[in-house]
Amino acid sequence: MSVDAIFAAAGIIIILGFLSDWIFSKTNIPDVLWLILIGLLLGPILQFVRPDSLGYAASIFTAFALLFILFEGGLHIRIKDLMRSMYGATTITVVNFVLTVLVITIIAKYFGWSLANSLLLGTILGGTSSAVVVPIVKRLHMGKDNSLVLILESAFTDVLCIVATLTIIQIVKLQSINLGGVLNSLFGSFAIAIFVGGVTGFLWILLLERFELLSKSYISTIGVLLIVFGLTEFAQSSGAIAGLTFGIVIGNSRKILSLAEGEDVDPLSSSARAFFSQISFFVKTFFFVYIGILTSLAQLQPILIGLVIAVAVFLIRPIPVKLVFKPQESPKDKPLMEVIVPKGLAAAVLAQVPMQEGIQFTEQLLTPVFSAIFFTIAITTLMVFLVKNGKYKGANEFLSKLFGKKASAKTDKALLKNFQKQAAKANISAAVKKTAVPAKNKKRKGKKRSKKPKPAKVATFKRQL
Repeated sequence: MSVDAIFAAAGIIIILGFLSDWIFSKTNIPDVLWLILIGLLLGPILQFVRPDSLGYAASIFTAFALLFILFEGGLHIRIKDLMRSMYGATTITVVNFVLTVLVITIIAKYFGWSLANSLLLGTILGGTSSAVVVPIVKRLHMGKDNSLVLILESAFTDVLCIVATLTIIQIVKLQSINLGGVLNSLFGSFAIAIFVGGVTGFLWILLLERFELLSKSYISTIGVLLIVFGLTEFAQSSGAIAGLTFGIVIGNSRKILSLAEGEDVDPLSSSARAFFSQISFFVKTFFFVYIGILTSLAQLQPILIGLVIAVAVFLIRPIPVKLVFKPQESPKDKPLMEVIVPKGLAAAVLAQVPMQEGIQFTEQLLTPVFSAIFFTIAITTLMVFLVKNGKYKGANEFLSKLFGKKASAKTDKALLKNFQKQAAKANISAAVKKTAVPAKNKKRKGKKRSKKPKPAKVATFKRQL
């Protein structure tokens, strides 16, 4: 592609991204769905852009997109709400991840995949996408605790997916299993990431509060974010979680400074928050167009596998939601928590890792992963729309209505049958009465009754004698 064509395409994508975001604000149809469709149009349909032409820059861009979307989401999280939602977020993350990996592995094995590739597909698609969940949750105006559970889940599952996928890759390469090493890697990844992100965030807000030049230079905060990501990844931990932690600390700078120095000052201005929101919009727009470009439409079976996985993921979702949902807080949030299970950025990045590590036959992962990303986002879009319009009120009510109608239908049939039997018996007895009563009457008419005198009349008769 020529430079002028690249610039024109980029400009069109940005404008379409803005229009998609506007449609999202009016209809609750996520903009990422339109962006993926644009990517499908540019890539596999019109072949205007080929995936191999994007080169190494694409993987760098996807990593930055994941980092920045989590950072920007962290700016809106309050520490008090975070502490209150931590248990629920951890529970739903672990349960949903385990169930999803198990179900996807079974589906892949059914389609004839090897156990290693089936497990890889499960771990890659085991989590939810921050790039989709965070914007949807912001738009839906859910309760604080429930929305925070979804945001934290999307961040935590990125780590679970990365650790689990890399672990399976190592098992396949080394032909050995080390459960202790997996657990150490998981907890170590969380601990190092939270420490680096938290400490760096605290030091940075002190600098922002003291130097006005830094507080007005919004791009400098992005520079520090990139340093945090690089240091954390160099320590073989999760740069995404470090970025989320950094964002949470920066977003709570006023509270932290009031506790540390007794000053009620917010070094992060509203214009800075708006700037970071625009950058998040920019990277999200291009990332999901990139997902559409990478999706292959050449073979039907991988696309079918992605569709089956998407449906299965939504069917099992009510189980973890039931474990953490508190009806007394926001009863209307439960249906939304059950349908917001989109896959996205982390899955797209991880789908390419096994092939880069030289594991054979892992190129078959790409199309099912991208297909599952598309279908889960599409189903999420549809279900959120139905929930917002009162057409879907949760799995429990749906099942009760479904089986309730069947049960009532069976009851109605039983009652109708019983009524027919009773009516038949009534008709028979009525017919018998019609034929039997006249005969009795005839006998009664032909036989004269002797009337016994009443006691008073008998006594009078005796006196007369």
